[in-house]
Amino acid sequence: MADEDTPLLEQQVIGLAMTGPRCLADTRPIRAAWFSDVRCAEVWQVIQRLDSDGTPVDVQTVIGNRGDMSEAVRRQVTDMWLLNCYASAPPDRNAEAYTEQMRERYGRRVVWDALVRGRQLIEGNASIRETRLEVMSALEAADVGSVNLVESADAARGAVEAMFKPSRYMSTPWTGINNVIRGWRPGGLYIIGARPSVGKSLIVQKTALELTKRGNVILETFEMSATEVATRLISSLTGIHLSRLSGARADGTTTLSDRDKTLIYEARDYLGSLPLRYGDRAATTLDVREHARDTSMRGPIAGIIVDYLGLMTSVGRVESRVQEVSRFTRELKRLAMEFDCPVIVACQLNRESAKDGTRPPSLTDLRESGSIEQDADVVILLSEDKASADMKKEDVGINADIAKNRQGPRRTIPLVRLGGTATIQDDPSRSIE
Repeated sequence: MADEDTPLLEQQVIGLAMTGPRCLADTRPIRAAWFSDVRCAEVWQVIQRLDSDGTPVDVQTVIGNRGDMSEAVRRQVTDMWLLNCYASAPPDRNAEAYTEQMRERYGRRVVWDALVRGRQLIEGNASIRETRLEVMSALEAADVGSVNLVESADAARGAVEAMFKPSRYMSTPWTGINNVIRGWRPGGLYIIGARPSVGKSLIVQKTALELTKRGNVILETFEMSATEVATRLISSLTGIHLSRLSGARADGTTTLSDRDKTLIYEARDYLGSLPLRYGDRAATTLDVREHARDTSMRGPIAGIIVDYLGLMTSVGRVESRVQEVSRFTRELKRLAMEFDCPVIVACQLNRESAKDGTRPPSLTDLRESGSIEQDADVVILLSEDKASADMKKEDVGINADIAKNRQGPRRTIPLVRLGGTATIQDDPSRSIE
């Protein structure tokens, strides 16, 4: 979308930022991505760095710091060009109004580009799904929000009011974990980390059942089909071994008794009555958001569960897997805030952590751990209890190490995995100091 005034506006904003502290403060909400001129964008990054370092920003200081720019742009950002930007600063010094113009024009460009790209994809016979995801990704990535400030009095008033209201925490299925983290908090991001086959999927599946007592629940299951998950849940609800629920023999017979069949049908009907929805074809955070928006039309969402993070993919190009995972965790945290519900995410630990059998897992074992640990409110790391694992039994002790707890202490909670019926329960037979 062409706009003849945009180059002048961007240079005026650069000039305003160099005229003094007040104008600089009024232009701080502007991001480098808002500039269409790469010269202005790189100069703005220099101005932001100087400002964050506490260095006074004026035209001579910016001229002296051009070494931070890329070589190609530095050749274009001459002394005269910067002086012309400075001279173009409007005399009214109304930097706040110019900041809003920058925000508006950037937003319009993003929407325009997304719509143009959508049309190109449609004309190129791309699928509706591919087109929708790419357009939504472009729009979601647009950083046009302003910084919201909350007065101290309002924050204190809200904090005290919350203290005397019924707690909004929703219980987990495990008493020991509830005693430490209180439950799942709306707006919180929870990470369940484990090595393969330890029990992270069982944890999130049982969590989904528990949360349906409080409202609608979405279980995004990238690793299993909805039917496979339902089979596990039926096994857990009925106590019938999973191996007996894998289908009839070739001659049509089964090992199921009439009592077993009655329990199975009762479990089927019970599951059918729950406000639980499965997303077994989703792969991106945009899919998860779309499912959440659709489900929110039915009523409040009690929880969004993702199984698991390692199988998520991005729409569009990313520079690295670490960057990709950082985007996932940020977007999942935003989902938790937007829909005012806990988002609970299963995550696989590094395989290298399994090679060292002498220690329990730690936060550094989370794959691409930096952003996961940073964005999560609570991280629970699961590992098999060595003594139980050596028994070679289906029922194995599990240690749930609450390795990060933003609003409380850290503890290790004893659980037990009942492998035959695909469930995890409290383990009163063990205590962990």
